[in-house]
Formats: sequence, structure tokens, C-alpha cells
Amino acid sequence: MDQKVSIIIPTYNRAGYIARAIESIIHGDYDNFEIIVVDDGSTDNTEEIVSEYIERDSRVVYIKQVNGGIGKARNTGLEKASGFFVTFLDSDDKFVHWRISKFVEYMNRNKDIDFCSSDIWIESGHTKTKKSFRFSTKKPVSFFLTRIGSTFSGMNIFTRLDFVRSKIGFFSETINHWEDVDFIVRCFDNGVFGYISEPLLVYSIHGSNISKNQSVEEFLIFKERVYPMYEKHKVGFFLWKSLGFILLQKGKKKSARHAFQKAMQSKPPMFDRCKIMTLFVISFLPF
Repeated sequence: MDQKVSIIIPTYNRAGYIARAIESIIHGDYDNFEIIVVDDGSTDNTEEIVSEYIERDSRVVYIKQVNGGIGKARNTGLEKASGFFVTFLDSDDKFVHWRISKFVEYMNRNKDIDFCSSDIWIESGHTKTKKSFRFSTKKPVSFFLTRIGSTFSGMNIFTRLDFVRSKIGFFSETINHWEDVDFIVRCFDNGVFGYISEPLLVYSIHGSNISKNQSVEEFLIFKERVYPMYEKHKVGFFLWKSLGFILLQKGKKKSARHAFQKAMQSKPPMFDRCKIMTLFVISFLPF
């Protein structure tokens, strides 16, 4: 079946990347799509670049709004979307040529699956490395909850639009660096996960990646939202460990040690216990 796919691209001052993102969709092997570019108040020439695509391709839609954060931009896209399926693309990344057709075929072949993901390519300068997660969908939810964020995110998700609107809901607009992880946690809490062991997304690493600037305050909001889900699956330690790691990066060693102690009290598996203890020891070192 050739169902329509909505691709939502939130962007902010990514004029140097946005054309590449759009081109990767237009020149892919799937034609029934709409590209919804949501410009979150860019001050560069993003609008001028996207306008060139709008003039020659009716499948490209451009919405400009007052800067409200990436969660709000994605929500604007979800409100506008009209496809049977929906997926997301950050404006500095790109799709592999056959990404959409692979996911559509997979979802149609596996009717019990509500959302799915894939391996990725990580691109840094002229280097491209395959990141293969080798996930088995037979593993318990707890396995995935301790790998999201650091391993894969909600932006590499392909799902049905009705699943998002009826079961998941929109993105958080109060956090900007963990909103995609919050989204995927809700996907796991409400649906059945599928996986394609093939890289279908190119994730670009460069000096201005938003995800590099993690805020302690935003992570605490995220942690408060998802902690019941992690506790239900007995992996609450992961959130405490992640908090400790962020605090350690910020130089807040005493607070980091407290978080690592809380993680240990949550009785993590031996492998994670060793990692947490290592980080705890590191927090005493001068740096």
C-alpha cells in the first residue's frame, strides 16, 4: 500500500543544512509524502531556501512561528500533518534513499507494530560510521529504557499518525534536550516496538548540535515526567545515573555523587553497578 507519509522537520537557523535534509526526502524512492518544515523563528535565510522547494514541489509545506522551542515546533507539525504515517527529521540530518519505503513496507507487513526504528549512520566531517544497535524486539521494555537517549532517540521513529494522536500525545514544550526521549518513553509505554537492523538515517555531528548543551534543570523536568515508567520496569537507576553524569560534566561533583548513590540504592544489574561505581570514584578526582 502506498500510504501518505508526513515528515516533520523542525528547524532554527539551519540554512546551511536544510536543503540537504529536504533533498534526501524528495530524491528518495517513495513519492507519497508531505514535508512540513516548521521554522522556529530563524533569523537566517532558511525561509528563502525552503521557498525555492515550495515553488517547484507542492509536497513541501513551510510554517514559520515565533521561537518557542523544538517541542513546540514538532507539535505544530503534528497539528498540520495529514499522512497515514508520520516520522521526523532534524534539519541537519538526512534520510537514506530507501528509508520511507522500508518503513512503510515493514509496518504494513507487521500489523501488530505501533512504532519502529532502525540503525543509523553517524556522520562527522568526512567520516561516516555505521551504528548498529542489534536490538531484538523480544527483549523486555526495561532493555530499551536503559538505552534510549544515549543510543537512539524519538527522532528515528516511524509510526502511524493516529497512534501518536490517540495514544502518545504531543511533545513536551517545557524541555528542549530530552523532549524526544520523553516522547519515545511514552511510545514504549503505550505500543508495540519494531526494529529494522539497517541504517536508514544519517545523523550529523557538528559544532552546533543542540543536544550537546544538556541542561540539569531540563533533565530534572524530564526525570520527573518519566520516573514512574522507569520504576514500573525496575530501571529507575538509569535516570539517577544519567543525572549524575550530567552533573559531573557541569563540575557539580558533590551533587553528582548524591545522584550516583541514589542510583546504587535502586539495585542496578552488576554491569551498570560497576559503571556507576566508576563514575562515583571519578567524581573525587581533580579536573
